[in-house]
Amino acid sequence: MRLAASLACAVALFAHGEPASACSCVEPEPQLLSPGSVGLSPLNARVRVALPGPGTGAGQHQIVLRARGGSAVVVRRVESLLSSRVYVELVPESPLAPDTRYEVALVVKDRRPGTLVFGTFETGSETDTTPPIGGTLGKPEVYKTSPWSGTSCSIGTPWVSIPVTARGADPGHVGVRPLYAVWAADASGRLDTRGPATTFLHPSEGALTLGKTSYCDPDDFPLPRRGRLTIGVALIDDAGNRGAVQRMVIDVSAARAYPSRRR
Repeated sequence: MRLAASLACAVALFAHGEPASACSCVEPEPQLLSPGSVGLSPLNARVRVALPGPGTGAGQHQIVLRARGGSAVVVRRVESLLSSRVYVELVPESPLAPDTRYEVALVVKDRRPGTLVFGTFETGSETDTTPPIGGTLGKPEVYKTSPWSGTSCSIGTPWVSIPVTARGADPGHVGVRPLYAVWAADASGRLDTRGPATTFLHPSEGALTLGKTSYCDPDDFPLPRRGRLTIGVALIDDAGNRGAVQRMVIDVSAARAYPSRRR
């Protein structure tokens, strides 16, 4: 499962009378989701990152895209906020320079050192207007874990596993793994896939995971405790081209016990 973690684990364990040492959580770090470091990125590439959530002051953080040794690129920032993570997409206002290595850095106010480079990628010489292919998903499975059952970090909230039945690919970009963009419907059930995605995910162990699987899980997709939730899922490549949206209705009330194992 997910290896990143949150300090909220220790707080929650203490509140439940469990020793904090029983759950080895660490602070989540900024993560570059795309472009990946494998292969050359198109000149119209977008940058997607995941930052620790509002509890750590993510709103005060500035993300900078810059050519190595050069000035910052002018970008438009699109942000999706979850309770424990901030997903940010940077859209350059002009094409990137060809055959150039770029850095993605986090600038934190009132901290030294104030700049942290946490990702790099290199451009090729072409733009990309072809949508990704494949990436077919199977039937969602809804699970929940009983507190302290099978793992010291488990919690009793539901989470969803969606199997990837056909691997996704980005034509013309060998080795690049397209992300999945996921949109959650609003309270009225309306699904707006033209707006910012709720989250971006890479498959892990052949599946997409939505929801908090343990106290140490930094992702917290807005799943209801019961009832149904409508989502839209689509492959999306580095340039923002996307495949067909797969619409799914998830019955969270049908959550069943997950096989006991440490994650």
